[in-house]
Amino acid sequence: MNEQYVPIIKFTDQSNSFACGVEAGMLYSRFKNETEMFEATSHVENREVLTSMAEYYDWDITIIESEVEGWDYLTATKKQKSKPKFTLIKND
Repeated sequence: MNEQYVPIIKFTDQSNSFACGVEAGMLYSRFKNETEMFEATSHVENREVLTSMAEYYDWDITIIESEVEGWDYLTATKKQKSKPKFTLIKND
């Protein structure tokens, strides 16, 4: 292990699927709670699930393959809510 990077929490499950699940959960929280643009790195295997999350929570995302095999760069921008086309004004 590189001495420069030390894990904060050691997970006993070292499988790729577990790592992808933890990553997806962390990004799920951001899609649900953030209000502005954010950037992240993510595993290639999470593209489909991240796209689904973004769609559900009204985010536009751009995913670009990184120079590191198996990793992507993700940029998420909150979709702008459209303004109503008309407003009803009561005439009392």
